[in-house]
Formats: sequence, C-alpha cells, structure tokens
Amino acid sequence: MKNQNSDLLEQIQIASPCKVAWSSMTGSERMRYCGKCKLHVYNLSEMSRVEAEQFLADSSGRTCVRFFKRFDGTVMTNDCRGKISDAFFKVRIFALVSSVIAYFLGWYIQITQSACSMGIVGGISKR
Repeated sequence: MKNQNSDLLEQIQIASPCKVAWSSMTGSERMRYCGKCKLHVYNLSEMSRVEAEQFLADSSGRTCVRFFKRFDGTVMTNDCRGKISDAFFKVRIFALVSSVIAYFLGWYIQITQSACSMGIVGGISKR
C-alpha cells in the first residue's frame, strides 16, 4: 500500500533554480550550506526514497534541495542507484563473456581451417 508521501518526489519542482554551484558550497554530499542565500541545501539523491519523502513531508517554508531525475521523471535516490549499478555490472559481465566466447570461437575456426588446408583434419589424403 502506498503511503501519502510516496508521490511527493514525483511532484517536486524547482520554482527558481539556484545559480550557485554545488561544488562551491561547504558541507557533505547530503547537505551543504549556500553562502549566497544563507540556507542549507539538501541533496535528495543522497537520501533513500523513504528519507527523501519524509524530509519533503516534514519540511515547511523555504527549503532548498538538489536532486537528479531520470528521463522518465523519476527522482533518483541512493537506494535506486544500486539497482542501476547492478544492471551496468550485469551488462559488463555479459560483454566480457561474449568477447571471450567470440575470441575462442575465432581462434577455433582459424585453427581448424589451417589444419584442414594442411591435410591434418578432414578427408583421407592420398600420396
């Protein structure tokens, strides 16, 4: 069952994006302090989905946040990132295994073709 906070991340919009670079703010990856607006900026993408939803539900007044959205509009959270990393890992393993198989298949074909041309493998050769 979905709780009442579950849609908050999908509905979030930034009214006026900040021009201050995240790298110029002091703090951690989860929260930094912006010297220009004198507010803490919270990185929702470094929180779990539950934490980010609870943070948004509890926040009031002017709140500054940072987050990343996927192409489908889903806000990225740190518990979502593991699933993506797992998928990339599986793709890399598949590519590696495919490359090894292709290499050995090519090697096998080359060896058998050269062996056939020397009369070692195949039909009976007459002298």
